[in-house]
Amino acid sequence: MVTVGVLAQFEAKPGNEAAVERFLNEGRPIAQQYKASTFWYAFRLGPTTFGAFAAFADEEARDVLLKGGGPTLAERHAELFAVPPTFEMVDVLAAKYPRGENRVTVGSLVRFEAKSGKEADWERFLKEALGAIQEVPGTIAWYAFRLGPATFGVFDTFPDEAGRQAHFLDGAARAEKASDLLEMPPVVERVDVLATRLPR
Repeated sequence: MVTVGVLAQFEAKPGNEAAVERFLNEGRPIAQQYKASTFWYAFRLGPTTFGAFAAFADEEARDVLLKGGGPTLAERHAELFAVPPTFEMVDVLAAKYPRGENRVTVGSLVRFEAKSGKEADWERFLKEALGAIQEVPGTIAWYAFRLGPATFGVFDTFPDEAGRQAHFLDGAARAEKASDLLEMPPVVERVDVLATRLPR
């Protein structure tokens, strides 16, 4: 079971996109050295924008990887980035874990801003959504998390575009029922998954 995570974002300097992709791919064996790292994903959000999501059993496990992993490596390779990378600490509210050796190629990163006074209702909605998500075979992994007082997110992965589309169609109906809990429509970003590290 995971309870906390980190959401990182990297903006490559023009011409350094391939180097940043290599940087993230090289992060997988580093993440594997840390038993504390439960789940780790590197992904691409756009032409120059990359990210990583990691989920951990507890804060101690997260701190272990952060001290020897992403932030330290990013400082050593600062010349690759247009701006310093960001590392956001998150609380994981609910998760569907990958089973077996499932290969994933795509995913999505979604951010939600709850209406003032509706934060607890939105948190409950995300937790209750897990039951339905567990039944969607094309959704390999799904992590709902809280980034701040009213800011929430979901990171999920799929084997292919068909799996992602099926998930979006299934989730659209659920989200519509809870639209009155949100300050604005969710921000949905499609990602290409570059590398993963799953528990052995």
